[in-house]
Amino acid sequence: MEKRLCVIAAACLAAVSCTTKGENEPQPSLEVSPTSLIFAAAAAPVQEVTVTAVGTDWEYELVGNASEWVTVTEDRTKGLLTVGVQDNPQAEQRTASLTVNAAGGSGIKVKDKTVTIVQQPSDTPVVYSITVEPASLTFEAEGAATQKVTVMTEGEGLTWRTEVDEAARGWLTVTEGEGQFAVAVSDNPDTVERAGNITVIPSEESASPKVVRVVQKEKVIPPSLDIALSNGATPEEGFVFDYLGENQNYSIDVRAVNIDWDYRVEYDSAATDWITVRKNELSDRVGLMVLLNNKKNEAADPRSGRIVIYTGEEGIGPYEVKVTQTGKPEFQSTILENVEVGTVTGTRAIVYPNNDKRQLAYTEWNITLWGSGIEFVSKFGKYTGSGELLQLELATNPIEKNEEGIYVIPDGTYALAPNFDGKNEDGTSVVPEPFTVSGGERGLWNHPSTAKGTWYLRMQDDKYNGEEARITGGTLTVTGTGDGNYRLEWDFVSDAMYHTTGSYEGPLALEVVG
Repeated sequence: MEKRLCVIAAACLAAVSCTTKGENEPQPSLEVSPTSLIFAAAAAPVQEVTVTAVGTDWEYELVGNASEWVTVTEDRTKGLLTVGVQDNPQAEQRTASLTVNAAGGSGIKVKDKTVTIVQQPSDTPVVYSITVEPASLTFEAEGAATQKVTVMTEGEGLTWRTEVDEAARGWLTVTEGEGQFAVAVSDNPDTVERAGNITVIPSEESASPKVVRVVQKEKVIPPSLDIALSNGATPEEGFVFDYLGENQNYSIDVRAVNIDWDYRVEYDSAATDWITVRKNELSDRVGLMVLLNNKKNEAADPRSGRIVIYTGEEGIGPYEVKVTQTGKPEFQSTILENVEVGTVTGTRAIVYPNNDKRQLAYTEWNITLWGSGIEFVSKFGKYTGSGELLQLELATNPIEKNEEGIYVIPDGTYALAPNFDGKNEDGTSVVPEPFTVSGGERGLWNHPSTAKGTWYLRMQDDKYNGEEARITGGTLTVTGTGDGNYRLEWDFVSDAMYHTTGSYEGPLALEVVG
């Protein structure tokens, strides 16, 4: 019997000697008790949390802002955490979390433990609030003095801070002080009002933030009004129109700032209503276009008037811009001598035959003859070079458009007549008679390149040099010589009573319109 027991004992010893090292060591673990604590609102005694840690060290942490009202002390020798709370002055329950977690050791993960801390609401809560005075501030645009806002608090320990809207931080500055804050603004460079908010934020969430509205007035630019004439002249010099009043226009740029203005036209002459002013709204100013709308001055003496630009502000204006129209000259020609036209080297003849849309009692021909040194550039419809040109406009008996393209100027003597685009004394339009030549008249906008009727002109370096003879009398003799050739002979008289004579024999480069 004893032998068996020994064997058994030996077997047991053998079994023990074969056990792997560490198999009987306890697994790491972490426990807390209790897992929740409830405190009274006021004079609450401290409570203890027992921490049981096996095979691991541990540490604790208060989550969030709980440390503002919860205190924790530890006794590691006893594995105790002592938790205390400050009195709760609020009418709401508050809650915090205390986390205990494993630290260092075994390499085996141990789950964190949480203790929930709850404090009951106060039966006599403290009311927190703030008020601000004033609730809004208004500053001048420039040189504005600093203003102060008083902040009044209710509730023990309540503090506050300010926050400026991000968009206003570039021009609005706040300096906090005891029970107040000072507000300063930089000058407003813009002509529009600007505004921003200052938010007063209390330290207690139960107290509502307050907003102070800050408004700064717009920069006021003093009223002013300036004018500039498009011809670079002074208002006293003003604008000068020729006696025809045709196709000339000038403008007055009016730049007005914070001021209303208007204009009127005054006349020095007995004749009135010959100055036209049109008001155009531009991007940054107003333009007054000044023109005469073809109001001719038939008198030999010049006439004048003025455009008066006025405001309702004392000391600003009025401005008077003088407008002068020259008197009708005795003649328009600038060539004051007889002219013999030299050898013709180029021709151009434009005919306007009757067709389905044009049925007239005559057919119009425009003929231009020029000498060496002048070239017609058909691509641009203009003459270039240096030399002389003779421009003719004449009427023949009516010619119908034909498929053969045969158009002939009838033989005969063509007498000068009033300009075909002119008016009769009774105001009716001139109707050209066959076998007449249109008298010269100034052209529109770009005389003499648009000269009307019959003119003798000179050019220099691609430009008309101002030497011209307005043809108002005389005759043109046309003789067909066969095969599309003509002999043209002319003896014209200008309005200055000088003769322009010459001849040409040869073909005419024909163009048919319509």
